[in-house]
Parts: sequence; C-alpha cells; structure tokens
Amino acid sequence: MTATSELSAQDTQRAYARAAGLFYLLVLAFDIAGLVITSSIDGGGGFAASAGRVGASEVVYRLGLCLSLLGSMSTIPLAIGLYVTLKSVDGNLALTALLFRSAEAVIGAVALLQNPVHPADAVRVGRLRIGPLPGDVVREPGRARTSQPGPGDRIHTDPDR
Repeated sequence: MTATSELSAQDTQRAYARAAGLFYLLVLAFDIAGLVITSSIDGGGGFAASAGRVGASEVVYRLGLCLSLLGSMSTIPLAIGLYVTLKSVDGNLALTALLFRSAEAVIGAVALLQNPVHPADAVRVGRLRIGPLPGDVVREPGRARTSQPGPGDRIHTDPDR
C-alpha cells in the first residue's frame, strides 16, 4: 500500500466517522423531539380522549410522527458510517453492529406505523358515536362488572352501531 492510498483511506474513514457522529446526534434529536411532541398531545386517558386531542392538533401530531420516522430512518446512515469506520478494527463486530442497527431502524419504523392513535382515526372519531357496540352487555349503574349478564342488564341492539 502506498502512502497516498493509505492517506486517502484514512481520510475516507475519518469522513465516515464524522458523518456517523452527525447522524448519531440527528437520531437523538429527531427521536426525542418526536417523542416529546406525540406524548404531550396523546397524553393519558382513554382512546376517545386521546383521539380528540390528536384531532384537535393533527398537524403538530403528524409533525411529531414524521420526526420519529426521520429518527428511525437516520439510523441507517449512522449504521453505515459506523460500519465503514470500524471495519478495519474488527470486521465481524462491525457487521454485527450494522445488522443490529438496521434491525433497530426497521422495528422503530414498524412500531411507529402501528401507533394506536393515528391522526386519520382521530379525525373520524368526531363522527363516531362513543358507546356500546351491538351485543355488548349494558349494566345498570353501580353494578360490578362480571362475565355474565345479571338482572337489570340488557343487551345493546342498536342496528346503526
């Protein structure tokens, strides 16, 4: 190996290391910002309450989801930068880290897309009636929940639901 090719290999490795450091900071920033935005809007409570809050600030909630998705997708260039940087130290360990980081990106994106309160659902919840579905047991007030209907309970039969 000549001095010129060795120098350019070091420069390449250094450039990938700097890019990996940048993407590491971006992953943290995107993930934290997305988590703060979505959790502050989603909050606690039941589905109807969460859906109402998400519907009221749909654009901001979507921004939080996009930031979280950007965080997951920024993990891929981070993994590539770390792989190229660490390949000369230990190729097998660098490849293992690349595979785990890639799996992290895929799992993070899939989990984000499986979000239980999706903005489209939150917008539609305003047109839905919240209440029992047909076949649900409607209990008299103050009665404890059991698996069997008791006296005074009725089966909900509204055909529109």
